[in-house]
Amino acid sequence: MKWSRIWPTDAQFLNEGRLVLMGKPEDVLYSDEAEAIGIGIPKVVQVTKALGINKMTGKCPLTSWSLADLLRVWKK
Repeated sequence: MKWSRIWPTDAQFLNEGRLVLMGKPEDVLYSDEAEAIGIGIPKVVQVTKALGINKMTGKCPLTSWSLADLLRVWKK
């Protein structure tokens, strides 16, 4: 991956001058395609996917704080 830009509402990833992924950050970073093309996936996303939390809750946290909040609410 040569270049990326992430804003709160938009993420764009380019490789060799071509746009390879674009969309909301949570959609892009939680996609299987992102890992396949070598985008550096944040640890919180890796943990959430590995535990299946995103599939159980329908939420896709991007920060450790948002994951902690989700787990506190989900636990109740």
